[in-house]
Amino acid sequence: MDIEPNGECVTLPNQLRRHLGSIEIRGPIVCTAYRSGDCSQDSALRDIYDDEPNLFANGVGRNTQSVRCQFRG
Repeated sequence: MDIEPNGECVTLPNQLRRHLGSIEIRGPIVCTAYRSGDCSQDSALRDIYDDEPNLFANGVGRNTQSVRCQFRG
């Protein structure tokens, strides 16, 4: 699944929810993982950068329902 770094909220399909093992980030991009399906600020789990490929290590991958990616800068 490709997610464009345009700041739009992407709700993950059912088969990816609770099974998100990694996000491959190319370039100066930051993605924010959210516990809700609508990227509401109060459900933000954490920001993900290109040097943090393993989301299961910190538990984020088990709770992510939506993602928002954008260019850093």
